[in-house]
Amino acid sequence: MTIKFSNAKKMAKAWGEAEPPELRKILEYLCDEEGFLPPKNWRDAYTLYLYKKLENELIASASFSTAGESPVGVIYFDTTIALHSKFCRRIEDQIQIWPNQIPSPDGAEASTQIFCVPLSHLKWNDAPSDKNPGYQVSTAPEYKNSSARWIADWKQYAAPIVAGTSNLNDAIGYCEKIKTYKKQSWVKSDGYLPSAVTINLAFLLVQHGQCEKARDVLQGALKLQVHPPAIERHQKALAWVIAQTDGLEGSSLNTQK
Repeated sequence: MTIKFSNAKKMAKAWGEAEPPELRKILEYLCDEEGFLPPKNWRDAYTLYLYKKLENELIASASFSTAGESPVGVIYFDTTIALHSKFCRRIEDQIQIWPNQIPSPDGAEASTQIFCVPLSHLKWNDAPSDKNPGYQVSTAPEYKNSSARWIADWKQYAAPIVAGTSNLNDAIGYCEKIKTYKKQSWVKSDGYLPSAVTINLAFLLVQHGQCEKARDVLQGALKLQVHPPAIERHQKALAWVIAQTDGLEGSSLNTQK
């Protein structure tokens, strides 16, 4: 697939060139080799989203974010890998768990993010280092093949996440592992946020027919909450799960819309 960049002015400002060749290689790799769909628009050139539809209304995404050009002419960026669920989004909308629901990014189907983690964090967490092993693009000769390094890291750290969450059963297992995630002592960046996973893990368990386990997950998490908004969200989610457990809202469990 040939990626066609648009909005040349914004791309040049965000990525140093209207059609950055190393970024093109990365995006085309994800589309051709990993089955992702390219960005549908380029209005926000500082954050580009690619998506891949998985099973059971799950969606994987890879987003590329940059702060623009550095004083030395190098563009620093990172890639965030995320798992989304259309089913969880419907439940969140139904019970109004968020007062102001964040819209899905341009080009994405309405879905809720289950978890996300930066690619650089995964690499940093794998080996001791005193600095974040971020990514760069530049016209400078030393960065000419920077896409090769990114692709190698994607294959080692990100591709197994996408493959390991491609269906509902595997996604639940992965989210349960995240609940006990702790980053290494030398890592200064944020990785997975386990507290953000619990409610949607419970919704995925209900989708999988494990209502009682979903209830137990939320009851345990509710005891740990101290902030009123978080307590309220967990209470709303728990009330919905209990309703499913008791069979009061069985008609709401249509998982294949």
